[in-house]
Amino acid sequence: MNQDHENIKKNKQPSQPHDHITKIAETLIKHKHSASCHCGAVELELTLPNVIESPRRCNCSLCRRKGAIVGSIALSGLRIVKGEEYLNIYQFNTRGC
Repeated sequence: MNQDHENIKKNKQPSQPHDHITKIAETLIKHKHSASCHCGAVELELTLPNVIESPRRCNCSLCRRKGAIVGSIALSGLRIVKGEEYLNIYQFNTRGC
């Protein structure tokens, strides 16, 4: 595990502001990466030309328990694979997508 991943696990910023992550635990971050919402109804394909850039911590209780990180991408790098009809405003603890 690299130092930046350790820093993120400890709620610290990466060692350099322009660092990026190419692997999280055993998961390699690829140019095209799949993702889903918490309940699995929505699936996404992310285009990550520079892998995960400027990673940071999500502060919701679920992500804090899981040790998740968050990154941002341009909308042009996001493709909805499944479940577009379920997309709505997400508010934590409403038990819905």
